[in-house]
Amino acid sequence: MQQIVSIVNLTDIGSRKIIGGEISGKIEIINNHKTPSRDDDLFIYIPNGPLFYQENKQLIWTSDTIHLTDNHSKPRPTEIHGLGMEMELLTEASLLPTTNQSKKTKSDNILGVKRIKLLSNVDMHLYVDNDSSFLGATPEKEKKEAAKGLPKEKAHIGIKTLGTFDYLIQKGRDIATFDACISPGTPKRDVIVTRHHEGKGQIDQLVCEKLEINLKRKDSVGPTSGVQNEEKSLSSGIDIENALATGKEVVLISEEEKLEAHGNSFFYDAKTSTATLKGSPEMWAVKDGNILHAVDMTIQNEKADPKNPTAKSFQKATAKGPGWIDITEKDKDKKGKPVRATWKDQLVSTREGIFDLLILTGDARFDDPLHDQNLHADTLKVWLKAAEPAKTITNTAAINKEKPPQSTVVPSGSGKKLHRVEAIGNVSADSKDLIIRDSGRLSAWFKEVSVKNAITVSNNPAPNQPKPAVASQNNTTQPTPPISIIPNMDVKIDGINNNNKKPSTAPRPIHLSARSIEAWVDQVENKNKLERFWTEGSVTVKQDSEKPGEKGVDIKGDTLQMTAHPDGNFLVVTGDLAQLRMDRMLIVGPEVNIDQATNKAWVNGVGAMQMESTTNFQGTKLNKAVPMEVHWNKSMFFNGKFAEFHGGIQAEQENSRLACQSLQVFFDKAVSLKGGNKSEQPARVQNLVCDRSVRVEEIIREEDKIIKYHRIQAITLSMNKLDKDDFDGKEGTDGNEVRASGPGEVRIMQRSGGDLSLTPIGQEKQNPAEVKTNGKATEDEMKLTQVSFLRSMYGNSKRNTATFLENVRVLNFPSENPNIEIDLESVMDHLPKGGMYLRCDRLDVLSKQGKNKAQQEMVAKGRVIVQAQEFWGRAEQVSYEEAKELVIFYGGETGLATLYKKTRVGVPPEEIKGKKITYNRISGQFKIDEGRWLNSGSN
Repeated sequence: MQQIVSIVNLTDIGSRKIIGGEISGKIEIINNHKTPSRDDDLFIYIPNGPLFYQENKQLIWTSDTIHLTDNHSKPRPTEIHGLGMEMELLTEASLLPTTNQSKKTKSDNILGVKRIKLLSNVDMHLYVDNDSSFLGATPEKEKKEAAKGLPKEKAHIGIKTLGTFDYLIQKGRDIATFDACISPGTPKRDVIVTRHHEGKGQIDQLVCEKLEINLKRKDSVGPTSGVQNEEKSLSSGIDIENALATGKEVVLISEEEKLEAHGNSFFYDAKTSTATLKGSPEMWAVKDGNILHAVDMTIQNEKADPKNPTAKSFQKATAKGPGWIDITEKDKDKKGKPVRATWKDQLVSTREGIFDLLILTGDARFDDPLHDQNLHADTLKVWLKAAEPAKTITNTAAINKEKPPQSTVVPSGSGKKLHRVEAIGNVSADSKDLIIRDSGRLSAWFKEVSVKNAITVSNNPAPNQPKPAVASQNNTTQPTPPISIIPNMDVKIDGINNNNKKPSTAPRPIHLSARSIEAWVDQVENKNKLERFWTEGSVTVKQDSEKPGEKGVDIKGDTLQMTAHPDGNFLVVTGDLAQLRMDRMLIVGPEVNIDQATNKAWVNGVGAMQMESTTNFQGTKLNKAVPMEVHWNKSMFFNGKFAEFHGGIQAEQENSRLACQSLQVFFDKAVSLKGGNKSEQPARVQNLVCDRSVRVEEIIREEDKIIKYHRIQAITLSMNKLDKDDFDGKEGTDGNEVRASGPGEVRIMQRSGGDLSLTPIGQEKQNPAEVKTNGKATEDEMKLTQVSFLRSMYGNSKRNTATFLENVRVLNFPSENPNIEIDLESVMDHLPKGGMYLRCDRLDVLSKQGKNKAQQEMVAKGRVIVQAQEFWGRAEQVSYEEAKELVIFYGGETGLATLYKKTRVGVPPEEIKGKKITYNRISGQFKIDEGRWLNSGSN
């Protein structure tokens, strides 16, 4: 039915203006797009009507169902179903500026459609170019076909809602709005957008309450008037320029990517090829069982590098923090909590070459509660690679070319293997084997190797650059190992193999601190085995000992590199004062080298070494093991049983000190460099050889007061441990011998002065405080004995003997200064008070054990001169027996001994001559054999 201003004839209707109308029944509206062909027409079908038109509103409407088909969309038409329609028409008047719309126009011609609105039950099916990234990545196949100029396939997108659909046609682009029209009290309903992946049976889906899509018409190059082509808005080729989905809950689902994401706002921008999902207060997503929470997440399609023929496009995801991910392995046998990654600034999931790359910034952290480990830094980077070897991927590229790239929005452990981890800024890590603190950078490279190749690791020092990853040559199928983001390295710095030992009840993690840490890890049978690592900048490594009370491992230096080997590690520590301690052993130097496989250590340059020994420098057995420390300024070499030092040697052990230019030390048993001296009994010095400017001294103090001093100076000195002897089937005692080449000197200072304790100290140390003095000296009086020799000295602690050869001179006198200067050339003219001087060609000393103390016996031979305060004399041989306090002078086969005894001042001394003269120091009496006493009248 039509409404007109007045009744007119049918023949005159063409000259009349239609201002309103109503049509009922089956209604079909056709737009031929001003072309003769009908295969591009747009059809609107209304089954019952009525359809209304009102000219003053430029509006066509109906409450009936409608079906719109646009055949201009090829190869399949765009279709829209709905209930109720409002169509706003475009007129010339609507194109005029607002200020001129009030004026009457000569013509109000209808130019096309301005707006279409479907009132409810909307079901829309449109087809966009398949390379559109709206709700899906761009398949490689479509990109390659487009590059070849082939027609693009179309992607099917369906949109449904019980609410309204509003389509606004504008110049060059259109706006389509779907609104679920949710109001208080109404049942929940949504706008559902579905993208179908043809041939895969999979869909991507977006669920929201309101969806606004900006569409760009490809053939709209209309004039500035905006009139031309506006009527083609639904029929011409279109692209989705951007889309905004909002609602109380916006859900994004991708069956292909196994992804489900929830938020409050989703925005797609075709210009930047990005899609952003936001949440208030956060959005969350699930992919392959992994859960992500963040403020928002942006997915961007990145084009493949045109310079790389094998490169593929991929999706880059950015999640704004604070956020976290729970990464769960697919292995059903796994128990415990998943690995959790957290960050404060952002997470970026992208690709770098053939690797997936995760970048977490801002207080980034990985926590693995199953393995009780974590990794923390300002920035964390993780490179993942496909489970198949790189070679296989290259060969099958043609087969997989039609497969779309896999998104890495939420990292999945399935089919991925750890390739590299890098932590930057304030790095810390905790695991059962390794604890890292105060590090600026940590990089770890992971390489999959077969069991066969895992035991043939290079012994060369680790380089500073990573080697290319080598795929396993083992064809045996192995299950994909779980991704352990934290480099949990199975390594023992001390090199101890615990395969045959019971596991320690208490963990002994390595505590590591350095400015930069680089590690290369072999993945063997789903386990991480450290191949080598390099650390630099204020390096500190500590590890507790297996035994309580011991010092364990302690390493300090500027750099540390370690190369693992089944038989032991190779360690190199450098620095101004690099330090490496392994339990009872400590080595310091500019570059400390430890080869545990060959049990060797060496230092070039100034350094020091400390280890425990149960003997002193003279081979004397100590009551307990005490540290022996050696300093040098040229070099050191150690192979477990032998140590050699060169240049400015300074050695200390408890009360003893040693100085020389070259030192060789031999131990009675090997000291293992795999963990220091692990034996219950520390190694003993078996042989010791000193060369050039040798000085050995021992100082014993009591309340800061010297109670005993012993010093040997010589050109060379050697000490050899003597084996135990058997006497009548009974085991003997240990002993040692000392040899020194002259010119040399021995000094001894202790209480009770007349005793010349010149023999090497035996197995049991004598307590000088227990030595009793004779009647001529007080108990507290200290006496100094000096023996100089020109040729050699030999001491034997088993025999308790000492021998000095050639130009031997002995001086014994009271003194509390062990370093007092003594001029032996003029000593006879200025003999110290209470002193006694002896000179000979050979001096033999024997020590015997008396009732309360050791007793000395001495024999001086060859041109012997003796001088004391009360007498002096000459003889071919002089002997002294401490037990009897007897001094015996022998004249020899061809001469007589001569003795001069002082009487009083001003009176000539008494002269005594004889083949044998015996002097009793206790009674002061002389006994003469075959001689005479001059000036006394008796013999």
